[in-house]
Amino acid sequence: MKTNKIFSSKRATELWAADTFLWWIVFIIAVGFAAIGFSIFTYQIGSQQAQIRENLESYYLMQRFTKVSECFAYNPEGIIIPNTIDLAKFTDSKLQTCYDSESAKMPAFKLTLVTDKTALIMTKNWNDKREAELTLASQPVLVYSGAKTSKGELKIEIQNLQK
Repeated sequence: MKTNKIFSSKRATELWAADTFLWWIVFIIAVGFAAIGFSIFTYQIGSQQAQIRENLESYYLMQRFTKVSECFAYNPEGIIIPNTIDLAKFTDSKLQTCYDSESAKMPAFKLTLVTDKTALIMTKNWNDKREAELTLASQPVLVYSGAKTSKGELKIEIQNLQK
């Protein structure tokens, strides 16, 4: 009989749990767990949005290889198609005009393009006697050659990173 008194409303004879102290305690605990769950969820998603790459300068220098028409990007009729490499442009001489590496302190790049065959080019300041300081995961690219496009991979290695 005593439990009925806890859950009963003073205004009517029906049960009304929202008027009791016990209901408010359970409600606050449930809201607390929901807030903690929401915080964990937003932390997991939001922390990836603000992630800053290591060697940010080198990352932006690398972007020119596949996204600038003066480098290797395929640009029919003046329209640049990002991540599409024109195989005719993928040469040492084009790399030297695209990326000025006169200073030994500038990052040095070695690019390997793998399609049906493998093409390897490197900047002037690349030192073959040293290992690469950073090797990026192979980047999938499209390769334009002889009026057709095929799939390929671009592997970029870097030396002389600024720390």
